[in-house]
Parts: sequence; structure tokens; C-alpha cells
Amino acid sequence: MHRYSRFALSYAPDPETDLAVLGKHWLGWDLERGQDVPLLKIDRLPLPLSKIAARRRRYGCQALLVAPFRLAAGHSPLDLHHRARAIAEHCTEVPLAGLRLDPQSGAIALLPRDESPALERFCTTVTRSFQDLQVPATGPAHAEAPRPDTPPPFQFQLSDTLPRAELIALAAAMRPIIEPNLPRPFHLRSLSLVGEDATGWFRLIQRYPLRASGTALISDAPIRAERPRMPLLW
Repeated sequence: MHRYSRFALSYAPDPETDLAVLGKHWLGWDLERGQDVPLLKIDRLPLPLSKIAARRRRYGCQALLVAPFRLAAGHSPLDLHHRARAIAEHCTEVPLAGLRLDPQSGAIALLPRDESPALERFCTTVTRSFQDLQVPATGPAHAEAPRPDTPPPFQFQLSDTLPRAELIALAAAMRPIIEPNLPRPFHLRSLSLVGEDATGWFRLIQRYPLRASGTALISDAPIRAERPRMPLLW
């Protein structure tokens, strides 16, 4: 069992999908297994692949819904597990038209092709439901952290922050390699709980299938779960 210093909630693609395979070999990190994997061998990039995401790769291929946080006093990882499971039971799959490669945010990322109210509802539900389990950010980290009731942008970040000229050149080289392998349409079918290990690398702890039918839930009242007395199995 690993000890985790921080936790996060995200969408991590199922390991057998093209997106997961592409993401782990682009970043060189398998979030599912928590281990290094070989990088893609690509000769036409303006930067070596090992330098494009030298810092970002430790997060693996995932779209963060709740940015990494430390557990608030009085809570345990088991509370995260039961909260995530409760959310997954109340939310349905989220359909999207697909993903696109975008260099406009300071880094190369995969973003939804179109705006999606269902995705916005889902992300907001997840974010609000974990507020009470987090230690609030303080100091320099506080200025950079998103508001605790506002989800971060839904994106799979594939590079570190780079100068704009490098981003534009890199995006132009990546599009013919990456975009043909992006899913269209694209469905979010699960919620993932991930943890940062002692070495600063993130690992998948558990994936929770979205089980509800109908419209993805959102409410001003966050989703909560009972705290059963049972052992932690992971």
C-alpha cells in the first residue's frame, strides 16, 4: 500500500482506450500502474519528447476535476473513497463531441471540441462535493489555486508551460500525430481518485463508474456520503 501526501479527483481514461495508451506513452508515465513506460518515438517534433512535459508527466494522463489537495483534519482516505462512490452513483455518463489539441493556455492540452453544459454540471458537482475534505491552500499556493467551489478547466495537459513561439511550433507538429487518434465522440464514463506518492508522482487509486441514468446531477447542495466503519482496502 502506498502512502499519499495529496489527493485529487479527475477523469482518467480507461486503460484500454486509445486516449489512455497515447497519453501514457506521450508522457512516459502509466497512471494506472504507477510506473514508467517507453516514450513514443517521434522525430518531427521541434523539442525532444522527454523535454516537452518533463514536469507535467508526473501527473499522468488525466483531466483534473479537483486540483491536488491535502486531507483536512478529522478525515481519512476512506472518506474520499465513499464520497467519490456516492458522486458516481448520482451522475450519468457525459457525452462530448470529441477532443481537440489546443496551445492557447500556455501549454499544449486536449480540450473538449465544443462547450458542454452537461460537462460543466458534472465538474461543478464533483468540485463542490469535496470542499469540506480539503485543507485550504495558503501562502503562495493560495494565489495560484482555483476557487474551491470552481472546477479547473477540463483538459488533458500534455506539456509543461512553454514560450508561445515554442507552443505554436509544437502544436503544428503534434496535430497530424495526435488528432487522428483522438476519440470522436468522447464519453466520460467514470470518476477517478488519484494520489501523490512519496516521490511526487501520481497514481490511480480507484476508478468509479458513473451509474446514474438521465441528466448529470448538479445542485447547490454538494453530494455527501455516510461514513461507514469499515477497513480501508487500498
